[in-house]
Amino acid sequence: MRQTESNMNLFELAKEELLKSDMDREHPFCMFFMATAGDYPELRTIISRKIDPDLSILFYTDPRSPKVEQIRENNRVSALFYHPEKKLQVRIKGKAYLIENIRMLYPQLLEHIKNSPLKKDFTALEAPGSVVEENYTPRLGSEIFFEAVRIVPDEIDILQVGKDEHLRCLCTEEKGVWKQERLVP
Repeated sequence: MRQTESNMNLFELAKEELLKSDMDREHPFCMFFMATAGDYPELRTIISRKIDPDLSILFYTDPRSPKVEQIRENNRVSALFYHPEKKLQVRIKGKAYLIENIRMLYPQLLEHIKNSPLKKDFTALEAPGSVVEENYTPRLGSEIFFEAVRIVPDEIDILQVGKDEHLRCLCTEEKGVWKQERLVP
């Protein structure tokens, strides 16, 4: 395959791998790193719950976590996915939206959490990042502290490291169509 042909398939490869992570919970793209803006750039590992065909990413969190307030103040975020076997890096810059504002979707997601083993992850009495004693044992309550967040991509930077060559492209969405520009790796 010529370099230009393989570069043109880079977006399709990244999209395919992102969508595979919905079906295979062991896929490397099930976990990604997300950065928000706080006093410093804040970076953390996130578990993806769903990636839609439009490449928007859904994840869950505790609304008391600092990232929620950071998203409220500045919803521009960056997400980083890496597939070690394919040596594929996908960087997404986009905007994060709290699903609490989408009244029809939030109750469905909350109901799903209430009836799943994930419920315990959202009933901790202490907020994420709280200082606790050395011998801390998590205390769970009945209240569910749940927030769903959707990241809508503005641009996607894809890099595939190869033995003989590296390929990179920048993808931007215009009127529902993703456009690619080749970049120097």
